[in-house]
Amino acid sequence: MPLYTDMTDRKIMVIGHGEKAEQILRYLEPFTSHLYLLKGAYERKDLYGMDYVICQEEDETIREDVFAACRTLGIRVCIPGSPRRCDFFLHDRSVS
Repeated sequence: MPLYTDMTDRKIMVIGHGEKAEQILRYLEPFTSHLYLLKGAYERKDLYGMDYVICQEEDETIREDVFAACRTLGIRVCIPGSPRRCDFFLHDRSVS
């Protein structure tokens, strides 16, 4: 069952680069003005203050660290392609 929530004041970070990360940003733009895209080198401190993180990074080491750090920090996380590491899912066909 889908659950909808107000994202207006939520801080959302997309980690990764390429067309998929850009699609996710475009998809989320209407819902919040607090979007962040991390294209460069990932550091755990980049996650501080975020409410939601979507990790589109291909490096499995980074994906696992993002998941573990978000769980520790209480940040909702989505690692696309890995359902066991998702607190939420994006259901728009253009970003799946």
